[in-house]
Amino acid sequence: MTHPALILFLALFGLYSPVAALASYLPIVRPYEHRDVNRLALGLALNVAVFVLVALWVGEPLLKLLGISTAALTATGGIALAYAAIPLMRGQAGAVEELEKLQRQEEQREQGSRRRPSPSPTSSRSCSPRSPSP
Repeated sequence: MTHPALILFLALFGLYSPVAALASYLPIVRPYEHRDVNRLALGLALNVAVFVLVALWVGEPLLKLLGISTAALTATGGIALAYAAIPLMRGQAGAVEELEKLQRQEEQREQGSRRRPSPSPTSSRSCSPRSPSP
């Protein structure tokens, strides 16, 4: 007889695969001292534990209060995931291009503000107010 918690643990272990996560984790923490890495790991573990416990205790009652079934939430999450994944599968990941576009616009604004001379006090006097038509 198998215990459901063991099956859940094995499923989550396979899904999140800490061994595979090392490939992205180690290059990030390599420049830091061992003491800082331990402090970071402890902080992350504490944050994850708090988030999971709050989700377990508050999640189901909150869904019942809002009148949302877990099946509806699952279906909505699947639709949202598919909506985000289809452009990625087609090679049209717009988020990166959008970020680059915003960065270019910001650079252009900075260059434009450097090129424009500041208005001199005499230039504001050269504009006379419009006189009303007779």
